[in-house]
Amino acid sequence: MISPKVEEAAPPATTAPQVETAPQVAPMSTKRVTRIGIAFAVVLVGLLLLGILPRRSLQNQLNAAVVSATDALPIVAVAKAQRPTTPNTVLLPGTMEALHEAALYARVSGYVRRWYADIGTPVRAGQTLADIDVPELQQSVLQARAQLAQMQSALVLARSNLERYRLLAADSAITAQEYQMIQQTYDAAGANVRAAEAYLRGLLSTLQYAQVRAPFSGLVVARNVENGALITTAGASSAPLTAGGSQFTPATNVAAASLFRVAQTDTMRVYVSIPQPYVASIRAGLPADLVIANLNNQAFRGTIVRTAGAVDPNTRTLLAEVDVPNPERVLLPGMYAQLRITVQRVNAPLVIPSTALVARTSGPQVIEVIPTAGGRGTVHLRSVQVARDYGSTLEIVSGLTDGSLVATIGTQIFTDGQTVRIATSTADSAGAKAVAPAKGGK
Repeated sequence: MISPKVEEAAPPATTAPQVETAPQVAPMSTKRVTRIGIAFAVVLVGLLLLGILPRRSLQNQLNAAVVSATDALPIVAVAKAQRPTTPNTVLLPGTMEALHEAALYARVSGYVRRWYADIGTPVRAGQTLADIDVPELQQSVLQARAQLAQMQSALVLARSNLERYRLLAADSAITAQEYQMIQQTYDAAGANVRAAEAYLRGLLSTLQYAQVRAPFSGLVVARNVENGALITTAGASSAPLTAGGSQFTPATNVAAASLFRVAQTDTMRVYVSIPQPYVASIRAGLPADLVIANLNNQAFRGTIVRTAGAVDPNTRTLLAEVDVPNPERVLLPGMYAQLRITVQRVNAPLVIPSTALVARTSGPQVIEVIPTAGGRGTVHLRSVQVARDYGSTLEIVSGLTDGSLVATIGTQIFTDGQTVRIATSTADSAGAKAVAPAKGGK
């Protein structure tokens, strides 16, 4: 059935402008809103978990570390007290001298006629260094010769008289007393001749000292005379003319000096004082090196030839002599030198690191650690006696036994009998460094 068509009424005509309307918005469905809420909640929960879980894990680790630190034993680095097995090298100052050195004096008085050797001149044994004018001695020699001739003439006469009187005594022409008197006269004449000969020999021997001669081969290291200088048996009584001296110095103000000084420098003699701890190791024949600082620390090999055989009670040292060959004359008497001696010490004391020493009012102590089971040890304080301090190490003569373990950091505070853990490794003996034990150990 078809309904009749109804004609729509036409809108009334107006003169106002037309207004555009906003597009219609479709409302969001409920399911979509739910899904967005769930996603936001998941993200929020994830962020909370990322912030809370690490903090709780870190807190648990800190709590475990606190518990472990509370229950852990202190770790101690130790070093073994032992005697040195390697040779010990010591460097000692020495006094260098010539092998032989002599001051030459005159045996006769007179004036220096001429000298032949100045300072630094090499001379041979017996070489003439100076001539001395001795006219009085020469005249005494002439007088002695004349007296000897006179005595010899008297002896010849007495011998002749004795022969004649012997013949007369054989014929009983003289008495025995007269013959005995002639015999005594002859004996006296012989004695006078022998006395005159001895006196002449003495004068001739003294006359030889008018020439000053070198007693051995070497160098002239001092000359205290000049031509014309007055010489006495006590030495040069006029002003000595040494290097840098003055010839105008009054003779009364100058002590008598030797004429020359001669030194044999082909071998140098060095005296060194050996400390008492090394005395037992020093013997003749032991090599020693002479070190000269101003010669770029050049070393010259020498040998210990003798020792004094007694320790000086003032310095507690043993005087030893070292001979050093010096063929090139590089070494000079009076130079400062050091001797380097390598010795194997006999009954050497124990050596420990210097950091192991504990300074207390009761005296020096060390912390001895006696090992027990499981890498642990027990602490005991030991009073010790220090012999020598080498800086990084110390020599201990009492208080410890060979092989004892001592804590290398003596400043740590421990009580006697305390239990500690011994470090598994250490650094050098001057400063040991402890290594922490494996995780889980106490």
